[in-house]
Amino acid sequence: MTQASRKPESSAPQTQPAAAPVQYRLVVRSAAEAVRLVQERFGAGARVLAVRQIEAGGLGRFLQKPRLEVIVEVGGAPATSAAAPALAEGDSAAEQLLAASAAPAAFVRPVAESRAEAPAEPAAPRRSVSLLRASGLDETLIDRVRAETPDLDWDRTPLPEALAHLVAWLRKNYDRVPRRPAGPRRVYLGTCGVGKTTALCKAIALDVFVHGRKPAILKLDGDQPNASDGLAAFSDVLGAPLLRSAAEVEEFDRSSLLYVDVPGVGLDAHAEHKHLAGMLDALRVDTRILVVNAASEAEVIADTIEMGRACGATHLVFTHLDEVRRPGKLWRYVLQSGLRPLFLSAGPSPAGEIEEDVFGALLARTFPRGLAQGAGTEGGRA
Repeated sequence: MTQASRKPESSAPQTQPAAAPVQYRLVVRSAAEAVRLVQERFGAGARVLAVRQIEAGGLGRFLQKPRLEVIVEVGGAPATSAAAPALAEGDSAAEQLLAASAAPAAFVRPVAESRAEAPAEPAAPRRSVSLLRASGLDETLIDRVRAETPDLDWDRTPLPEALAHLVAWLRKNYDRVPRRPAGPRRVYLGTCGVGKTTALCKAIALDVFVHGRKPAILKLDGDQPNASDGLAAFSDVLGAPLLRSAAEVEEFDRSSLLYVDVPGVGLDAHAEHKHLAGMLDALRVDTRILVVNAASEAEVIADTIEMGRACGATHLVFTHLDEVRRPGKLWRYVLQSGLRPLFLSAGPSPAGEIEEDVFGALLARTFPRGLAQGAGTEGGRA
């Protein structure tokens, strides 16, 4: 009798263990750069575990802007860390990065330790609110956005839809800022070191080369000395007459374009503010453009705007835009100052970057490019 052969028990199909997750560390200059690198190198399956700002060491901290350290995990089951907010499975890398960057002090914990913890709360709630905070929007502005959009559940609405509503709200309120056409006599005023003379030169170059105008420049000393070497050389290059006293202004037609450069004034120098306003009144300067260093702290920007109001400011220009870590903070002043923004400026060169489309430029700098472009189309309808 032939004994029936038996299949060995070990021949049953074996389940392959899941591949262990691998973590990668990226050091980038901005959140937008991080989004681009994560999408290009790791694809949609990547998970952002943490985002942390790192300062340069030694003297480099005074010469270099802080960078972002981004920890990305690829493969394995999603892991959460107490340091970073919980993320919905299926969120894009861009959404994860925005949510993670909202953590006040993000750091990386070992994968094994993260997996041993209790499951996190559902990821959907508060992701959209984290987007608002991560973009740099002021808390008072966030409260206003939520109060004026009562039909939208900001705690649970998906990020793309929430961003579209946010862009629509920003556009609607930006269009409410008073529109004041710039007159023929324009002064650029501000505190010392904000770049008001550079902003004035950029505006003049735009008028000469783009709009074909031929402005004149009046440089006044006031109570403080006002060096004119750089402006004199610039006026020679552009062929714009440089006037040295208010008496020379009388020779010009009132409809002729005249730019006025004045010394910087202190934030608390109230007597200087009053004197400057009186001097501009005597020259019949009706367009008074306040120049603000966008990289300043929020309190300094607010005080600068108050100083501008004391001098009769009508318009607003932000400089040093290339040094701003969170441009979203500027929305508060653009929407609530009552001063019409003329342009945004970056770089120290008189022929450097200038953005006349303030809304579009600020929107592009506030959010990662892909999210801003996707929401901008819908938001622009408001």
